[in-house]
Amino acid sequence: MVSIISLIGAPGSGKGTYGALLASRLIDASFISVGDILRENSSRNKHIAKVLNSGALVDDALVNAAVLQCLEEKIHAKRIANTNQKYRIILDGYPRTDRQASLLDKWPIELHPKLAVQLDVPERICLTKILGRRKCILCNKSLNVNGVLDEFGFDMPPMLPDDNSDECRTLNCNPVHWKKRDDDTIDTIQFRMDVYRRETEPVLQYWEEKGLLLRFIPYKGIKEIDNLVSLIEKRIGKST
Repeated sequence: MVSIISLIGAPGSGKGTYGALLASRLIDASFISVGDILRENSSRNKHIAKVLNSGALVDDALVNAAVLQCLEEKIHAKRIANTNQKYRIILDGYPRTDRQASLLDKWPIELHPKLAVQLDVPERICLTKILGRRKCILCNKSLNVNGVLDEFGFDMPPMLPDDNSDECRTLNCNPVHWKKRDDDTIDTIQFRMDVYRRETEPVLQYWEEKGLLLRFIPYKGIKEIDNLVSLIEKRIGKST
């Protein structure tokens, strides 16, 4: 049996980082990023590439079809492996609009998320973290050069690579190899924030009305992962 967990949050709230960590901490779980799915498709579709670089949202029907196909392939692979164990899929970035939520309601019931986790991070912190995002072109690791420490209790240190890792030493990774995403510009970030407030925040009500919304404030960044895992397991149980 599959349990899908939807991750919701403003750009820069840490959905990708938390999604990957949850997939590693929860038993038999995997992580699917809708942004990654669309970026992969953008190499074959110039329209998608243009929309992504502008910060706007890709057409709802196109996103719905891409996500549904990815989920069905993931579940089919699990069944081919003949596993009877419960498993989790962490879904980052879907649904992002009311229309996507309506399309999701038409999916097979087993694909309906059992829980929606909102990473509730103030916009000012999201902006700081986005501007610090980097990816090493040698080892392909994601990192963040910006930290946050404020009077409201947020304490998020930079996420830097481990200088002692065998891979980084072998490849001789250093800051000159850390590159920003093409769409991480001030104008594009602000536009994405505006789109989130207008299009995605209303989706929180959709989940709240279903009784499936879990709001989580990661004051200490990734140090809060154990707390989040505990809250999720209390809501939907542990895998066995």
